[in-house]
Amino acid sequence: MKRTIALTGDGSWATALAYVMSQNGHSVNWHVRTPEISESLKTHGFNSEYLRHLHFNTNKPSASGSVTEVIYRSDIIFVVIPTAFIRSVFDDLPTDVFRGKKVVSAVKGLIPGLKITPCNYLKNKFSINESDLAFVSGPSHAEEVAQEKVTYLTVFSENTSLASEVSELIGNEYLKMTVSKDIYGAEYATALKNVMAIAVGMCHGLGYGDNFTAVLVSAAIREIRSFIDIYVNGTERDINNYTYLGDLLVTCFSQHSRNRIFGNMIGRGYTVESAKMEMNMIAEGYYAVKPLKEIADQNKINMPVCTAVYNILYKNTDARSEFQQLVFNLH
Repeated sequence: MKRTIALTGDGSWATALAYVMSQNGHSVNWHVRTPEISESLKTHGFNSEYLRHLHFNTNKPSASGSVTEVIYRSDIIFVVIPTAFIRSVFDDLPTDVFRGKKVVSAVKGLIPGLKITPCNYLKNKFSINESDLAFVSGPSHAEEVAQEKVTYLTVFSENTSLASEVSELIGNEYLKMTVSKDIYGAEYATALKNVMAIAVGMCHGLGYGDNFTAVLVSAAIREIRSFIDIYVNGTERDINNYTYLGDLLVTCFSQHSRNRIFGNMIGRGYTVESAKMEMNMIAEGYYAVKPLKEIADQNKINMPVCTAVYNILYKNTDARSEFQQLVFNLH
């Protein structure tokens, strides 16, 4: 069944999802905040800033600068705005804006200042029922989805009927879909894997080799498992499933990984601000590591990799010295 979908966000992942759902025959109302991107989409049929090779030649999305307009005109809302900007877009919206809507987060990270996931923020802020809320995650990079490379995605929701419905919206011959109920475990796992990818990038930038990187990634999956098993109650999960381990691996090793690129720059001596400016993209792990470290400390969860990244990014400790200590801590 063809649906009317709202999509908020104009970055690479939002562009890839808009393309996929348009190609699948759905009507997409696209909230585009950047005027230049909006004009490019309307005039030339492509995003002038991200994934420029993707052309919306048929069934073009309807771009609008009004988030309320695209929400009110749609049945299912996909939130694809980086966590750093979610509050600036949604905080001032009417509290009933999502009434009667299904809401799907495709955002990885934690809301700055609140120490909660995007789904928790949306649920609490707009009184969205758990049965109307879902989360989509990989392992995936927008660049490969845009190239129509085989990708496995999972839709997480306590409402399996909603998860199946969202899977049908996205799935096609190269996007293979599964469903799970572990919505909050998956959200925190994806926030953590971005931090771990920054650590791997730092490791590479500092000149460590593959041998230690393997140890680092092994420690990373242990930290993720410890965190979500202690902090997130409820659903049973297999941490070695591709929705957790696979997502960690692709973010740690892919050439497309913004978090790995960011960490690599820090390891090579860039300051945080200079790395952020040169990338011109959001490394979600930078914003997630501080609240994750605070939650870990409050719950007495031992997380040496997360702690090392936090100390380097927020306490300005020397990256090489911090990793020398980490080598000792992981032994």
